Amino acid sequence: MGIAMTQTQSAAAEERALAAIIRSSHDAVIAKTVDGIVTAWNLGATLLYGYPADQMLGESIELTIPPEYLDEERARHARVSQGHPESGYQCVRLRADGRAIRVVMSMSSVRDDDGAVVGVATISRPVSDQENANARFASLLEAAPDAMVCVDESGRIELVNAATSTMFGYARDELVGAPLEMLIPDDLRAAHRQHRANFFYNPTPRAMGVGRSLQARRRVVGDRSGAGRHRSAGDCCGPERE
Repeated sequence: MGIAMTQTQSAAAEERALAAIIRSSHDAVIAKTVDGIVTAWNLGATLLYGYPADQMLGESIELTIPPEYLDEERARHARVSQGHPESGYQCVRLRADGRAIRVVMSMSSVRDDDGAVVGVATISRPVSDQENANARFASLLEAAPDAMVCVDESGRIELVNAATSTMFGYARDELVGAPLEMLIPDDLRAAHRQHRANFFYNPTPRAMGVGRSLQARRRVVGDRSGAGRHRSAGDCCGPERE
């Protein structure tokens, strides 16, 4: 009996501690049923979304979702309700004053003692200034008319824009993670590796291809083997762009 009471007291203490952490969290912590009805709403949620807890408890979480995103969010909620968590994605939400805000959201299922999903919990926070800056940079990169390729020191492609796929004929997922040399003619690869090593040793801005014609290798239409053909690339490819 004494052991059982100790275990019960310990569990109760853990629950109180967890509740205190949730209440004091600066992040918005929200619990809802599998049907999307709010069952818990902390102070962080009130500060972020503008709704007091007594106004949201028992209401649908869809009050905070813009109409144009409802189908997308319903599908995501359904996946999480089936036990598939979503972590760290960005989405748009509505505040009580009608203002749209961008937040980083993580969503996971809540299970009872038997393992059955009985609800969904979310943790959200505002998108940071750095994340906004990164998003703006990505948008500018994607919209650029020139092909842009970012690589790491080993020459692995980390980022490309839409113009790169158009110019070289490869899908984005074929390029990201692949060696840059796939875009360089065979006879120029060794020299290009040295140019890249020199750049990372002394990374300074340089004009690209001044006074010379640069070459790149493009996939031949209909060829899925990775082989390609040479093309002049005076304004698209060279060691100075790395």
